[in-house]
Amino acid sequence: MSENVLNSYDNPLLNTYLTFKRGIGTGDNNRFLRYWHEIHLTNSNLYDTNFNEHKWQKYNKGGAFRKWYGNREYVINWQNNGDEVRNNYSAEGKQASRPQNLQYNFLPNISYSSLTSGDISFRVYLGFLNDQAGNFFVGSEENLYLLLPFLNSNTATYFLKIKNNTLNITADDLNNIPIASLVESELSTICQNNISISKEEWNTRETSWDFKQNELIRLNDRNLENSYHQYTKYWTEQFVTLHAHEEELNRQFIDIYGLQDELTPEVSFEDITLLKDEVKIVGGKLEFQPKEIMQQLVSYAVGCMFGRYSLDKEGLILANTGDTLEDYIQQLAECGKEPSLIPDEDNIITILDNEWFADDIVAYFNEFMTVCFGEENLRENMNFLLDALGRKSIREYFVRDFYADHIQRYQKRPIYWMFSSPQRSFRVLVYLHRYTPDTLNEILNNYLREFIEKLNNQLKLQENISSTSTGREQA
Repeated sequence: MSENVLNSYDNPLLNTYLTFKRGIGTGDNNRFLRYWHEIHLTNSNLYDTNFNEHKWQKYNKGGAFRKWYGNREYVINWQNNGDEVRNNYSAEGKQASRPQNLQYNFLPNISYSSLTSGDISFRVYLGFLNDQAGNFFVGSEENLYLLLPFLNSNTATYFLKIKNNTLNITADDLNNIPIASLVESELSTICQNNISISKEEWNTRETSWDFKQNELIRLNDRNLENSYHQYTKYWTEQFVTLHAHEEELNRQFIDIYGLQDELTPEVSFEDITLLKDEVKIVGGKLEFQPKEIMQQLVSYAVGCMFGRYSLDKEGLILANTGDTLEDYIQQLAECGKEPSLIPDEDNIITILDNEWFADDIVAYFNEFMTVCFGEENLRENMNFLLDALGRKSIREYFVRDFYADHIQRYQKRPIYWMFSSPQRSFRVLVYLHRYTPDTLNEILNNYLREFIEKLNNQLKLQENISSTSTGREQA
């Protein structure tokens, strides 16, 4: 280490300002944790601060490399102040859970994933319980926002690697980072901007509980290709801004610590934790992936077909067990809105090789595109969409690709359930939160049996053509 690095340790250490804590170990994550989209939302604290009144509480479980904001996916069963977690014992009578540091529940904190594959990343949380894999610092809210820019700089990473160059970051490694000075107001402003950009980007996907509307719909251009280009332009600007901010923070902290001989401020585009699904970095430039962006649009459209979303009101509409079409219409009426797209009435949408039923997914999607972008632009917009999806028809995409994408998008916890015959010639889609005890009978009696009857009638028609027509018609 250089003289400047050694002298840095004359400064106060990080634990002067923040207290490192380890979070809860449930002892059985499969039992106590859920992705937020699996639960009954009105029995959660996702949208209010009555923390101990709800069964499901927001849960920070660490997660992937992501700076500033994000990795908000899980909830924990904390009913009766976590009674089941606290009393989770093994068959031998030993406590399997570790309900530790509970006095810090719901407080503002900076968190990170203890197990990393490279550099460490820090994010802000408020109103969460914390997992032992999402280790966290608690302190005054002012200090949190002053220290976050430093923790996400390459200077902090440099000091961490002096103490520990393994993949597992420990409490002592972090506690012993020297803090030369708290961040000035200018850098605190940059930090707030970085959080704002990262928060906005996190919420552009429907897998965020604060998702409002698909980005291409939000831009409100009747031409889908124009909307796509507006999207790429806007998010390129946001990406470049965040990149410039991170390099400026690096530059400032390198100067504060006098590490010009050890570090440079440059940040590679690959290390900017935005648009990881939508963009590839090719030759140091952003290369947007139109297929992913159009798949997000299709997924949002299916949500509108089931009433999970509405083109007339932002955010979630039907997302609780037992929600009905009447609930959907009532929610819009309370906002003074009439539905521009009526969701499917019986919560069963067919995905077949042709339009055998009125509630055919392709017919619904064409209606969705017409309402959003106009009938006069339907052909042009569909051509652009299909080019991006790499399919000849939207039916081909729904039959071959949609459900696999949905499974992946929702991390193998789908909110739309596929009921399929063994050879997939019969398939229907059902929305989890509108599922009822009658749904299976309706699939059987109103769809499967009727589909078999339609196939038999079609077969008889073909046999009749074969026996009465000419050779060419027979072929």
